[in-house]
Amino acid sequence: MTRASTAPRNSRQRILTAAAEVLLAKGFGAASLNDFCRAAGGSKQTIYTHFDNKESLVKAAMEELLWTWAPTVSSQTEVCAPLVEQLIAYADAYVEWLSLPKTVEYWRLLVSGADRVGIGESALERLDGALAPVRRLLEREMGRGRLPPGDAAQATRLYRTLLEAQMLDLLLCGRPNGLSPEEQRRASEFAVSAFLAALRRTHLEATTTVGPPA
Repeated sequence: MTRASTAPRNSRQRILTAAAEVLLAKGFGAASLNDFCRAAGGSKQTIYTHFDNKESLVKAAMEELLWTWAPTVSSQTEVCAPLVEQLIAYADAYVEWLSLPKTVEYWRLLVSGADRVGIGESALERLDGALAPVRRLLEREMGRGRLPPGDAAQATRLYRTLLEAQMLDLLLCGRPNGLSPEEQRRASEFAVSAFLAALRRTHLEATTTVGPPA
């Protein structure tokens, strides 16, 4: 590929990277097209070469952030370890990532404008994808009968939601020093306990039949 053929791609990527940084710094409402131009070191005409308008640039920049932002969590726990131990290990990794200052910045940006730029569902799918190892673990344990049968993908979303619920104060309001390791572990343990209880309760409700009145 020649230098001339890669120039448009490099220009577009430079604009996306600059726009993402502006959005993180200023938010949706305050960020202007002039801000994007200054950050990218170009003109409005350069931006319009790649994007139809400000809204399409903002959406593309948010999608760029989304795919570089959410990781795939991993765990050093042995696969033969007890299920609770494995779930807590994955939870620890996700909670640690949620506690990062950059994650908090992007989370708040996402909450304030995901629906406005139309990436709300994409964001949920990306976050679910970050926990793909958890989904595979749940599928395996459901198949072995160690967990109530059900939809592993839906169960993974419940697991993620419970973890995020433990972090709402940090994610929405921010804390200068984040969470301590002890606070992160407590959040993981509480969320996993609530998750397993919810699975069992849902299964019990689904399998319990109410007899005719006496």
